[in-house]
Parts: sequence; C-alpha cells; structure tokens
Amino acid sequence: MITNSLISVIVLCYNSEDFIIETLESIKNQSYKNLELIIADDNSKDKSIAVCNEWIGNNAERFASTNIITVLQNTGIPANCNRGVKAANGEFIKLIAGDDLLTPDCISANMAFISSNPDAHIVVSEMDAFLDGTAPKKILERKKPFGDVFQAHHSAKDQLRFLVQTSYFGNAPALFYKKAVFNKIEFDESIPLLEDYPFAVIATTAGLKYEYLPEVTVLYRVREDSAYFKNNTQIFGKFYKTKLDFDRKYRHAHLDFINLKNEIFYNHVLSYFDRNGFNKNKPLNRFFYKMAHLTNPFRYLSFLKRKASSLSKKKI
Repeated sequence: MITNSLISVIVLCYNSEDFIIETLESIKNQSYKNLELIIADDNSKDKSIAVCNEWIGNNAERFASTNIITVLQNTGIPANCNRGVKAANGEFIKLIAGDDLLTPDCISANMAFISSNPDAHIVVSEMDAFLDGTAPKKILERKKPFGDVFQAHHSAKDQLRFLVQTSYFGNAPALFYKKAVFNKIEFDESIPLLEDYPFAVIATTAGLKYEYLPEVTVLYRVREDSAYFKNNTQIFGKFYKTKLDFDRKYRHAHLDFINLKNEIFYNHVLSYFDRNGFNKNKPLNRFFYKMAHLTNPFRYLSFLKRKASSLSKKKI
C-alpha cells in the first residue's frame, strides 16, 4: 500500500561534520515512519564519517535499514547522487544535502500528494531558506522562481521550454522522486558541481513532468558569510564556468539566434574579466563590467523580441 511504502532518504555528505547531525535528526523526527537512511559521502576530509557512524549507532532502530557509502576520491555531486540512488531499496527517494533540514512532515506531505496524484513521478515543493546560527531559525525572504510552470496544466514539454530559456532552477532540495524514474535516466556526472538543473532538462526531455506541491518541505541553510547577504571579493564567482558547461551541453541548442548570441556575448565578458584579473570587486572594475554589458547589441534585440511577443499575446 502506498501509504506504507519504503522511502529511501539519501543524505549527500561532503565535509559536513558541523551540520549533518541536525540533518539526521530532522530525518529521524519525520512523522512518516517507514524510512531507509542512506548517507552518501563524497570522500570527506573532516570527521563526517565518524560523526555519522556514532549517530547511526545510537539511532539505527528508527530506520528500516541504514547504509553509509564511501569512496576513495571526490567525484562530484551528480556521481554522489547516483551512488545513493543505486543503493536505495525504497519505492520513493528523497535526496537532501548534509546541511539542510527536512520539515517534520516532509515525507508525509509528499506521500499524501502522490496518493492523490498516482501518476506523479517527480514532485517539486517549496522550501524556506534560513540563516545559520540564529535561534529560532530566521527564515529569509526569497523569490519564488517558477511562476506557474509546474502547475497541472503544463506539460513536460512546457517545463523543458521554461528550463532552457531561463538560467535558474532553484528548488532542488525540495524534490521527491519515484525510484522508477532512475530506471530511465540518471544524474549527469560530466558536470561535477551541478546536478539539479541538468537532471531537470534530462527528465523533461524524457517526458517526465514535474508536479507541484505548494507546501514547504525543506529548510535550506544559508551561511552568514554567504553571498546571499553581501558582495564577495569578486564581481562574479567561478561557478560561471560550471554554468557555461551546462549551457553549452543543454541549453544553447534550444535557443533562437538572438538569445544564443546574447548569452555568448555575456559569457565572453565573464571570461575576459576573469582571465585578465578584472573580476576583483572594485568600483572601477564594476563600472567597466556594467559598460561591457551595455554594449551588447543582442541584449536589446532580445528585449525587443520579448516585448513584441508579449504584445502579440495580448492582442490574441
């Protein structure tokens, strides 16, 4: 019966000794009882494994089974996800980073949704970000990124179109999967620092629609020294290279000429500033960075195209 299905909760661990106990406690305290706990460690250099072993020694009876997966070298987030999924015995899977938290009814809420929507394969719900080190936890305001793209009337094709035309997929910690999904597809290990966005494109390309649960099921930890709050020493982070790898592999083929050229121009600016040491967060560098973007002709053509499309839809 679906209400008592085994759920595999997979904790993605890498140097998580300072936070992972809190994550594990949030799993232990789930209102849903039939849980398998898998900790997939990506060659942590701290005491994460020792901390996890001690915690499991004291809490193993809470779970149907427990498993700690280790590797001899760091392989990246997607590979760690794939190892966890392959070890899972549950009918459904919940992935969670080793510093984030599940709300007490996270699993119950997802299972109730699937009971009412039995054709759902991937469920995306809401999450709240919280500031680390505050008690009670300070929930941070965040933009809801999806609009209505995950509402019931949209198809997987509609969602794919949205994903490749934007550069954002923000609710990855709040995803919940049927294990059967991974009989068809897996996380792309060729982009080691990015798992959620490529997977979303792969899934929707395969016709797997994301279903939307309008409920907060995860708390996402934000560190106080995060760029979420203040500028870094750089104008933009090194992650742009990872994002560029993703764009080239998954997005560029779907873009029209103007939007493709707009993105290529933008990426050239990032590469030039990074390569020549102009990425330091200084007033003069920021000025030239802004001016470089303002000289992009495709930026204006893209804006005009969006405006024309919007006006055309209004007339219809």
